[in-house]
Amino acid sequence: MKQAYTVKYRLPNKWIWRKLKNVVDDGVIDENRGSRWFNTKRRERIEIPITCEFRFPEERQDIIEDRQKEELESLPGIKAPLQ
Repeated sequence: MKQAYTVKYRLPNKWIWRKLKNVVDDGVIDENRGSRWFNTKRRERIEIPITCEFRFPEERQDIIEDRQKEELESLPGIKAPLQ
């Protein structure tokens, strides 16, 4: 099961921060004028305009690195570098 994290975001020129909880994956659609998408544990897909300000927790980077390492190790004949 994928690890989940919480993302904070706020709309342009707004003071109130909103939260997306239980996010397991995220990405960007058309970086120039598009949106950022988030998948939750409940298999919901949420899209938010890329003009918003986003704040990600520290553990998100750890989750990304762990997933990349797992993907690299799953490739035949390739071993992940030791850290």
